[in-house]
Amino acid sequence: MKIETKKPTDKDLEKRDVLSWPIWEKEISRFDWHYDSTEECYLLEGKVIVETKDGEKVEFGKGDHMMYYPNFKFVVSQYNHVNITHMSRICIKNYIFTGMNYVPDYPFANKDWCRRDHDVLVHIPQDEDDEPFTTKTGKIVDIPDLEEYFKNQPSIREELDMLPRPTDNTIYLLHAPPVHSGLDKCYKGPVGSVDIRNWIINNRPWLTLHGHIHESFELTGIDITEIGNTICINPGQKERGCGLRAAPKMFVWCEFNLNDVKGTYKRKEMREDD
Repeated sequence: MKIETKKPTDKDLEKRDVLSWPIWEKEISRFDWHYDSTEECYLLEGKVIVETKDGEKVEFGKGDHMMYYPNFKFVVSQYNHVNITHMSRICIKNYIFTGMNYVPDYPFANKDWCRRDHDVLVHIPQDEDDEPFTTKTGKIVDIPDLEEYFKNQPSIREELDMLPRPTDNTIYLLHAPPVHSGLDKCYKGPVGSVDIRNWIINNRPWLTLHGHIHESFELTGIDITEIGNTICINPGQKERGCGLRAAPKMFVWCEFNLNDVKGTYKRKEMREDD
């Protein structure tokens, strides 16, 4: 489990609406606790010492904001039908699945999964309310010079070149969709990856699966398309009832037969409370 602490500013508290969070009170005690998903808290009073199974101790107190990240690999290991494909390969029956989670830079603060795309270092403009940071070391580390940070990271093209070469039975799970594909449109326009599009054109895999841009289907009506002979899919994800937080979320997925992807492709939706 990864634990991060920071001293939030008044602007941070307001942006995350922290003071409206429910308050949990506890007497002085020692107890075991476990989280299956990311959990965060803001301490109003007192002091807390958290000790992980690895023996790491983290202490925080009044005015600290703390986030608990469960070990993703550990969570995945609990399920025999879930695999991690990022920069690796998994063989299931007669098919090879491989993938990459890196995306072009975006205006949000956490840059853990961002890489420069087609030699463009920084997505402009950045969100003025968020200072860029990374958590790759297990702690929140500010990034004072974003251009210098990206210069020292491999580009998306360089990451793609590390993946296995396409074969007739290789399926690529690339989190970012290719640019100008109809799968990459957000409210500000196309934001897909130039490097991923060029890689698809040059390497011609038969099937690529994408995500990242939730609203693209609602804006373009496209969730499956082709670049050359490559089939590209991004089903998207419907948000809570046109942005209303109280409305049920719509879960979206797609189903198809690998022997005939286009002929059997079906888009599926289900409400959170169904």
